[in-house]
Amino acid sequence: MQHLLAFAIRFTCEADTMVDIKSALETGPIASGHAKRSGGRTGRREVRSRPVPSFPTLVRQVPVYEVVPNEAIELIHLESLLILEEVGCEFRDDQAVATWKQAGATVKGSRVHIDRAMLMELVGKIPAEYTMHARN
Repeated sequence: MQHLLAFAIRFTCEADTMVDIKSALETGPIASGHAKRSGGRTGRREVRSRPVPSFPTLVRQVPVYEVVPNEAIELIHLESLLILEEVGCEFRDDQAVATWKQAGATVKGSRVHIDRAMLMELVGKIPAEYTMHARN
């Protein structure tokens, strides 16, 4: 570093005064040992060991609203079953159509008509809970 200091590079400050880098390095905070450094491994370890500020637990104080009454939910359910029976559902995947056909649904081309009794039986077979695993 001494050979770099020997060049005594000069630069212009905001006040348009010429400052000698060599004299700044010799008399500045680096020379006196008061310069702040990042700390390296010790500094990172210190940052990680600082206590984490904790926040109070949020408590929900908004009452629960019934947006749709139970009668409306039942009506939506019955109408969706009617649509699946009469109109059907269009599937563009041949494997999905084959699976529905194997399950007992009526298939016309790529449109699948699902009987409500069969659908409710299949829904009843779904487990109440399951564990998702990563693909890898």
